[in-house]
Amino acid sequence: MVMTSRLGNLTDSQVFTVVRPRFSHIYGIFPTAEQPVILDDMMPDINRLIHSVSLRYTDKTSAYLAYDEMVGEARLKLAELIDRGELVRQPTRGHFFKFFKAALQNNARSRVQKYRFTEKRTGVKPPPREQRVYATKHEDDEHIGHDHVVLTPEHHKNIELSLDDEELNLQVSDPLDIGSETNEIIEDWNMLLTAVEQLVFKQMTEPNELAHVYAQLDAYYRKTCSKVVIRLKDPHLALGLGMTPELFAEAVLNIRQKIQVYRNMTDIERARINRYSATLASLKQLFGLQIPPSTDEMVIRRLLTIAARDQYSKVNQQVAEMLETCGAKVPRLHQNDQLSCYGVLFQKNNRYCNHCGLRESCSIEASNVGLGEIALIALSPRLLGARQTRVPAIFPVESDTRLEIVGTSDEAEIVTYLDETFVRTNRRNEIYYTQKDATRRSFLFCIEEKTEAPFRLRFCNPSDDLKQRLRGFKRSWYAPDTATVQDIIALIDQHAKESMEVDAVEQST
Repeated sequence: MVMTSRLGNLTDSQVFTVVRPRFSHIYGIFPTAEQPVILDDMMPDINRLIHSVSLRYTDKTSAYLAYDEMVGEARLKLAELIDRGELVRQPTRGHFFKFFKAALQNNARSRVQKYRFTEKRTGVKPPPREQRVYATKHEDDEHIGHDHVVLTPEHHKNIELSLDDEELNLQVSDPLDIGSETNEIIEDWNMLLTAVEQLVFKQMTEPNELAHVYAQLDAYYRKTCSKVVIRLKDPHLALGLGMTPELFAEAVLNIRQKIQVYRNMTDIERARINRYSATLASLKQLFGLQIPPSTDEMVIRRLLTIAARDQYSKVNQQVAEMLETCGAKVPRLHQNDQLSCYGVLFQKNNRYCNHCGLRESCSIEASNVGLGEIALIALSPRLLGARQTRVPAIFPVESDTRLEIVGTSDEAEIVTYLDETFVRTNRRNEIYYTQKDATRRSFLFCIEEKTEAPFRLRFCNPSDDLKQRLRGFKRSWYAPDTATVQDIIALIDQHAKESMEVDAVEQST
């Protein structure tokens, strides 16, 4: 009666707590391994197992294998097992602890394999599992206050990389600034590329909408209701820019080569490039030039050479050293305050250059700065003013050395026109000219070399109409003495034209 009155004043939940049987007393009639799976009663043993396994695989030298980290991973594994229904699936307490202990050990070994034995991180290939030897050592643990056994591998030495190492010289930026760092790298690489390569490189990093459209059309082509995967390929990127796939592939190859060369540079090469860029920037500001970063080095040399001659008053010793660093030709002054023509004003078939003793070396020097015969670029005398004159250097020669023809500027112009228009041939101490594309070799003109006349242009086999405009002498035909340069060039063109017509008639017959 007393018990009934006492229970009558309690709620249902309180009544259940009072009358609930004590399972610990009931389990006493069963062996420990065969007891039912009750989480609340197993928690003390589960905690001891978690701490035991965590201490066994703890490594204080690694942040990923610290004691707290291992305990946290073990509790996470317990939560995953409970969520998967292992408490219901395991029939007895003994089966659950066997399964749970194996799961904890496998998880700990996986972390050790990931952060200690991985060949990618350590550079040392781990031995086979059956050959792994462990050594034990006793260490004091501050968590539980007594000695415990820690297993460490003997077969290799740990390799540690810490961001807190002062000697590592490694600085990691804020994750929020990763995009800005990527943009800085892209800007550095764009400095190496031409305008077309920059466009292709931007398409590779940020494809436009048209490329996505082509990729989507290609993905849906001949597809049923199955899964569709859209992949951007080089042909799609090329079509997005309106380029052919071959041209796009060539640009991509050039981009990769330039970037690879830039990344493989040593510190000395990078320092040299930085010094060259700083010097070039100073020269551009000094001479008022605008040179894009992707400009060819030969073009930069030629531009700086011309600018230095045009603004010679700005060239001092320091500027001369900067010009030499960039590979440009430093202008020099003669005693008569005229700029030296050596290595800059070289021109093929020029009468002054032909009689200069420095002709060969001047040609090579001019080609090194993008001028002269090899570069097919020569400065006009009208480009830089009257001070840019050619002054030939005369050297002593042997008596049997044959000299070039010497004449006036008009005669030099005629010879230059003949050299550029026809094929030159030396025969019997005379110079003959023939057509460049003629099928039959016939001489049209001849420059005679005689003591009484240093320059005489003879017309070979002229037509009857042309003979009326020429001057005949001993069965040879020459231009009139009163003819100007323009008149002689007109006679040369007429003779060449009539000769080509005769050759065409002979071939047709």
